[in-house]
This record gives sequence, C-alpha cells and structure tokens, in this order.
Amino acid sequence: MAPRPAARRTARPRDALTSRSSDPTPSAAPHAARRFACWLAPPLLALAVALGTQTSRHAAQTSLPAPPRSAAPHDLPAALSRLAAARRPHLLAAAPVVPRWTPSRLRQVNFSRVYSNTFPRFGPYYDEARPMARLPHGVFRGAPRHGYVETELGGAAFFGEWAEGRHGYYSGEIERDLPPPLRDELAPLERVLVSLRPERSSVNLWLGRRLASAPCHYDGYHNAFSQLHGRKRFVLAPPNATELLRPFPFLHPSHAQCQAHLPSIPPAELLSAGAMEVELQPGDILYLPPLWFHETVALGDSISVNGWSDSVEADAASALFAQPRPPRPPGGDDAASAARLMCFLSTAFGDEPCALARQVWRERYEELASSGEISLEWGGIPRPTCDSIGARLMLSTERQRAADGGEAPAEAWAAQVARHANDGIPASSLPIWLGNLLELIAAEYVGVARVAPLLEIINTCS
Repeated sequence: MAPRPAARRTARPRDALTSRSSDPTPSAAPHAARRFACWLAPPLLALAVALGTQTSRHAAQTSLPAPPRSAAPHDLPAALSRLAAARRPHLLAAAPVVPRWTPSRLRQVNFSRVYSNTFPRFGPYYDEARPMARLPHGVFRGAPRHGYVETELGGAAFFGEWAEGRHGYYSGEIERDLPPPLRDELAPLERVLVSLRPERSSVNLWLGRRLASAPCHYDGYHNAFSQLHGRKRFVLAPPNATELLRPFPFLHPSHAQCQAHLPSIPPAELLSAGAMEVELQPGDILYLPPLWFHETVALGDSISVNGWSDSVEADAASALFAQPRPPRPPGGDDAASAARLMCFLSTAFGDEPCALARQVWRERYEELASSGEISLEWGGIPRPTCDSIGARLMLSTERQRAADGGEAPAEAWAAQVARHANDGIPASSLPIWLGNLLELIAAEYVGVARVAPLLEIINTCS
C-alpha cells in the first residue's frame, strides 16, 4: 500500500466545480483583503457549450494550435517545475504514474454531490456569498445562469443510463467521497500533481458523461490535470485575453467566469488572442499556469484527477491587496478619494491616468449595466459629477501633483503597489490582479452598490 502524502492545504484551494470560496465582504478590509486575493481565482477561456455536437464542430473549425507536447519524463516533479517557470501550457503524454481507471472501478463509490442538468454546460458558477449577491434586488438583479441541481448518486448509476435529456458531472476533493483503497492507488500521482507546493494544494476528482462541459473560467493556481479514462478537450487562452472573454467582475457571484460565449467569437479573433486547443488521452498530464482561461468538454465518459497548487504570483497579489491604503483626507469625498487611488494605479504602471478603471468598466461592467443586471443609480445622495470627483485633474499626473502640492499619498501608495507587483507578478497577469484590486478599493470607499456607477462616471469623464 502506497503511503499517503502528508497533510496539506493550509490555504485550501476552492471546491473543484465551483472554483470559489465564500469571500468576506470588502467592508471587512484591510483584514479581508488578503483573503480576497488568495481566492481569486477562487475556479476563463473556454468554450461555452451551446449544443454539444455544435460545440465540438465549432471548436474543430477554429483550427486552434495545440500547446507544446512531449513524452512524460521519469522525473515529473522536475518537469512541472520547469513548466511553471516557463509559464506556458504544456502536455506531458503517457505518464506511467497515471492509473488507467475505468467506470467499473468506481461502481461501489457513493458520490455525495453530483451535478445534474438538462443541458451539458455546467456553469457559469454562481456564488451567493460574493458581495454583489448580498445587495438588494433593485441594485443587483443577477441570478444563476445555469440550471444544474445537486444530487447524491452511486458510481454505477452515474455511469449508467440517465433519464433522457439529463447530463451528469461531478467534482470534489478526493478525500470527500473516495474510499481509502482508491485514494492509496492515487497517492503516487497525487505527489506529482501537487509537487510544486504540496503544503498548499488540493487534489480533485472529476467525472463527466459525454459532452459535459465546465465553461470558460480562470483559476489563480498552478493546475496539473491528468486524464485517467476517456478523452477530454481543453480550449485555452492566455490571461491577457480579457478584452475578448470579458470576465465577470471580482465582486460578482460569477467572478472569474467568462461573460463571452465562445461560439459567438470569430475564429480569427480566438487565434489572434493566443487561444489553443488540446485533447487529453488516458495517461496525459496537462500543465496550466495560473490565470490561464480554460474550458473542458468530455468527449465520452471521462475520469480525471487534478492538483491545484498555490502560486508565487498569488502570494505577491495577496501582498498587493494587503498594502495599507493611504489615509483619507478629513472631511474628504470618498468617491473622489477612490477615483484618485484608482487613477494613480494606472500611472504607476506607465499607463494613462484612469486607463485601468476604464478597462475594468469596459470588460467587466459595461454589458452587465446595459442589461440592467447592475444598477448605475448612486442611491440616497446626489450622484457625483466629473468635477466633484476631480476627474478633470486626473487627466495628467502633473496636474494631479499641482493640485496636491507635490506627490500625493495616493501617488506614493500606487508607486509602492507597482514595486511589489513588478517583483512577483508577470506582466501578462497584471491586468486581472490589478483589476480585482481596483474593484476592492472602490468597494472599500463607496460600497459595493456604487462600484459600477463610480466606474461609469470615471469612464465618461476621463
């Protein structure tokens, strides 16, 4: 019997399907700030399954390139370490450490939380603990965009005959439902999958019937994903594909999921954004860097096991979120103070003032506001104007300094954030992490309900 790995998960990655945790509200900052960042990813590209057969046909028509592929070496932990340093997806083929399970191997297992749906697309996930979900209905009108329900089901029934029109999907940490003998069989593979950071990791089992799809999302962790049975297709895109994929806001219940529907995106745009496609066979291990968008589609009955490991860049992002905010001016305007911080955040990274706020509005909020899901009402007091939040002073760093009589505390704070970020976060990932920080800052200063209208005002004025 193989030895089990030592106890781990001092900073447990999220539940496998949900790719989320129950984050505290921004009002708890700064103590909540570190937890907000750690769960960031707290499960993006990927293809949203419109109809299973149509999805496969669409994916084939895109003719996306495959990520690099090589035979799995003997020293898999060293190989994963090299891939993590390179920060590019890579397929390690035919790894002997991956057991070749079949559905019959799981016949006697009782799975406590199986997801059943009339449609093969299981998502986007909706976390009712996220800050926006707690707002009054008139302020936030969001609702789950999925129709799956949870049920308890044995392995024989999961891989057996389902009622016509029903689809099945399962994910969960291996400790949740697998009996010790099966976990022991996975122990050698488990040690490989979490080798990047075994003390802060999570190992998960994934089961899918044909065409079951986990839609477009990103995770904040290293992801080593192994295929035990069947075939599974991944569509991938780099972290800087946010303009194309439009992730939901950081404060939204579907945070880290894509708003964009892949079948509606022209293939040329996917190629231009750096999208890739790969089909996993039994024995394959796919490495995915943090914040890479991905979607999976089971091409038949599928059994997979993955390891999530916390990343150094997530630690750096946590430090950014915990960076103390500058003191607010006595009697100052909270909206103006927030706008000042948000706009200096752009100039600290060499962009035009307020460029990051405009990007977050355009990619994350604008369509949700246009549909009425997020209100743009300020509520209770007069809505700020361009002049009242100082937007005209934000047009240049020099004019802001002139107004402040020298370097402002907000500018010094943004410069400190930039130093921390440039030390530990790759340039391609910065827009996602900084966009999440920007949303948190706005929520701290003006409240969750006023984040969208504040971003809209800055976008209009600047």
